[in-house]
Amino acid sequence: MATNESVSIFSSASLAVEYVDSLLPENPLQEPFKNAWNYMLNNYTKFQIATWGSLIVHEALYFLFCLPGFLFQFIPYMKKYKIQK
Repeated sequence: MATNESVSIFSSASLAVEYVDSLLPENPLQEPFKNAWNYMLNNYTKFQIATWGSLIVHEALYFLFCLPGFLFQFIPYMKKYKIQK
């Protein structure tokens, strides 16, 4: 009984997603990203993708979050909040 209910819920959700997708304009970046993803899957192992991908994401987020603090030290208004010379 539960599987029939979940199947009907998933089919309803799938129909809703297809309907909303039909209303949205075509994404111009979809094809280049799809080609890049397929190239990556064909030329590298999943281990390499996971290892280097997680390293790149980690480093990008780290430096992105450090950027405001780095820039604040050059704003004259923020100098009164500095605790070191």
